[in-house]
Amino acid sequence: MLRTIWLFTFVSLVVGLSAQTGNSPYSRLGIGDLVSNEFSHLRSLGGLSAAYSSPFQTNILNPASLGHLSTTSFEIGFDTRSSKYTFGNESQSFWDGGLTHMSLAFPIFNPLNRLLDRKKTDFNWGMSISLLPHSRVIHATEVSDVVPSVGEVTRQYEGSGGTNKISWGNGFKYKQLYFGLNVGYLFGTISNERAVLFEDLILQFHDYMADDHSYRGFFWNGGVQYVFDLSQGKALEDERQIKSLTIGLHGNSRWSYKTVSEQFSALKSSVWGGLSDDIPDEETDTIFYADDIQNKGKMPSEFGIGITYQRGTKFLMGLNYRTSGWSNYENNVDVGSFDNSWQFSLGGEFVPDADSYRFYHRRIRYRVGLQFGTDPRVIEGEDQIKDLSINLGFGLPIILSRQLSFINLGVEYGQHGGQIPIKENFFRLHVGVSLNNNLWFYKRKFN
Repeated sequence: MLRTIWLFTFVSLVVGLSAQTGNSPYSRLGIGDLVSNEFSHLRSLGGLSAAYSSPFQTNILNPASLGHLSTTSFEIGFDTRSSKYTFGNESQSFWDGGLTHMSLAFPIFNPLNRLLDRKKTDFNWGMSISLLPHSRVIHATEVSDVVPSVGEVTRQYEGSGGTNKISWGNGFKYKQLYFGLNVGYLFGTISNERAVLFEDLILQFHDYMADDHSYRGFFWNGGVQYVFDLSQGKALEDERQIKSLTIGLHGNSRWSYKTVSEQFSALKSSVWGGLSDDIPDEETDTIFYADDIQNKGKMPSEFGIGITYQRGTKFLMGLNYRTSGWSNYENNVDVGSFDNSWQFSLGGEFVPDADSYRFYHRRIRYRVGLQFGTDPRVIEGEDQIKDLSINLGFGLPIILSRQLSFINLGVEYGQHGGQIPIKENFFRLHVGVSLNNNLWFYKRKFN
């Protein structure tokens, strides 16, 4: 399994670094487009993060779910998205994609050891290490207007980069109570360029500005789940008859971070063609330059609550609500205004027969989900972006060396709309691979 993990790690880094294309105009606000950290199987369920758990697959958003793990799980995911932006009667299409997550999670106590030792315990402990994108910035925008006594003025904006985070999670089980904690580190750099071109002036000088902001900070989030057993003793006869209801909570308070910035502004000569000009301009008059500019900020608090009902391996359904306090977001180097955001999700999973040997399609996990809510960014100081997405997905079970693994496929159609000038409709394809192995920390016995 280790060889397979290293292969997937190498491929993920290559794909993640090479697939950053596209254009998202609102990513110039704040720290960019926030990236959902729901793994592929959760995204297909619409984002049931608070109360979802699995012995085979990881839910990093609520670390309490790590207490359910019964096997080591290496998970990696990718996505690709086609977006169509409309502004009035005009429209334009782009695509982007890349790495969505990479995670290794495992139970500290191997259940096979307990089975061989004939030990039954009410305690379990799961751990995870994850690398996740937190936000993405990729935009190129040009706006032209006519200024009296000046003439036509073109303003250009370009940006790239984003933030990422590495997370270490621990989840514990005691009887029917599960609780956990994630701690991690945020890092990344966002680069922005701006140009103002005076098209009609003679012997004019154009304005050019560039800045790089590096983000660093420690974060945390905690969670709890409680499982109500509704089986009425049937679980002792057949695990497929297990009925349970899970209530989950997760969240975090505001947390601090630092930025280190480099800023540059200059006047460019009349021969300069703007940000898309690949020819170096030697006639540059530097106006301002500074590096190692340090600032502080605070990320918002977050809270989520959810409930899921599960019947063995056959059926699962749930509801989820999550809110973030972006009105208290602090950043001295960002542009834009923000307000509290929220998301409501509902989803379900159906498996015709998880133990079927004759018909593979009966072992597939069929998933559906719906999510709607608001984005924290406020456009033109008045209108908040509205989000809506519909999800369909499939969990394809794969038997590798007598180990149950999964390939999770999902499709998502959504829109970012509301009373905003530029609207987006998108179609996303996401793929997640879960490689499982129950032999880690296994103590071999000899008679």
